[in-house]
This record gives sequence, C-alpha cells and structure tokens, in this order.
Amino acid sequence: MEEKKTKRKLKKTELGLYVASGLIGLTGIALIITGIVGTHLGTQQADNPIAQSEEVLLASTGIGFRWWGVIALILGAVIASVALSAYAKREDRDEERNARRRERMQILSESAAPIEGEAKEVAPDGSEALPEGEKGKETTPEAEAK
Repeated sequence: MEEKKTKRKLKKTELGLYVASGLIGLTGIALIITGIVGTHLGTQQADNPIAQSEEVLLASTGIGFRWWGVIALILGAVIASVALSAYAKREDRDEERNARRRERMQILSESAAPIEGEAKEVAPDGSEALPEGEKGKETTPEAEAK
C-alpha cells in the first residue's frame, strides 16, 4: 500500500526558530568573512578600518571577528537542530496518535457490521414487531376485543 505524503503547515514558532537560526548562521559567516578580509586586505594597518575595528573588538572581548563568527555559526546550527528535533518528535507523536485512531475506527466499523442471520424488528413500545404477513394488523387488547 502506498502512503501519501501530506504537506504539513509550519507553526509560527517553528518558522521563527528556523529564520532566527538562519540569520544567526549568516551573521556568523559574515563575521568570519570580515575577519579574513580584514587580515588580507593588503593596505596599511592605519588605512584598514576592518583591522582597526578588530583590534578594538580584541581589546574589549578577547576574541576577534573569526571566533565570534564561529560562535554565531555554531549557535545558529544548535538552534536549528533543537527546533528540528523537537518539532519532528511532536509530528511523529501526532502521526502515531492518528494511526491509532484510524485503527480503532476501523475495528469499530468492522464490529458494527451487520451480523448474518435474522434480524428482529422491535416496535416503538419495546415489543417484538409482527412477522411480514401479519404487519398492519393491530394486536392491542382493544383491537382484539372488536
């Protein structure tokens, strides 16, 4: 039996986490590239604004553009993998719940199938209905007295 792949809608928080992790990762890549360009720009230190800003960053934090870029890239990857794992687990749980529900409904529909044999009709007052030949005849005590 071929299973149908259904598209699922992304929740707003899931989409937000993916976008945030992507932006953090892109920021990390940009910082790494900025650090490499600043080192290999080929101008004098006094004329290189990237190298000057990296010196200020090194003096204040102790690490330069490249390491901040690596940290941001790893942070973006961790956020994306945690979000993907959490929402995949939730989706699997929902899928299992729906499969169990379908199985229960199938069992209920099979057990509710008509049983072979004679089915007796029941009158609205709870007594058994008359056989086919006697339908239409009244069986109340007043009708019998007539």
